[in-house]
Amino acid sequence: MSEALNSAAGVPASLPPEAMAVNLPALPESLAVVRARLRAWLALARVDPESVSDVLLAVGEATANAAEHAVVGATRPVTLAVTAALSGKLLLLTVTDDGRWKPATGPQGHRGHGMLLINALVDSVALTATDGGTTVQMLKELP
Repeated sequence: MSEALNSAAGVPASLPPEAMAVNLPALPESLAVVRARLRAWLALARVDPESVSDVLLAVGEATANAAEHAVVGATRPVTLAVTAALSGKLLLLTVTDDGRWKPATGPQGHRGHGMLLINALVDSVALTATDGGTTVQMLKELP
């Protein structure tokens, strides 16, 4: 039997964990919960330390943006959803809120660099903003 197989069960010894999904209110106090859950899931997935740091920062930035901006003017609680899934060496992460997109206005100064930061940390980013919310999809290729 191959070393890649668990001899007792006859299945691959290290299957990726099931996809992670976290749904919380889009509030600053939810960010630590997201970070802790994602950190634990990345450990289960055996993601390398450098990629873990990159992913935690990228997802942290996207969730912080949702907690700060998606709730502005909301007449109801805004929900934040974070997912993570592993397919081979590709890590797919999504951050979704059901609030409103707040486009940048005027000079950014020391703020407004979140998407630049996210783009520097992951391999691919897609942002979709609608009247029903905003989704940031990130793809990170693992070593």
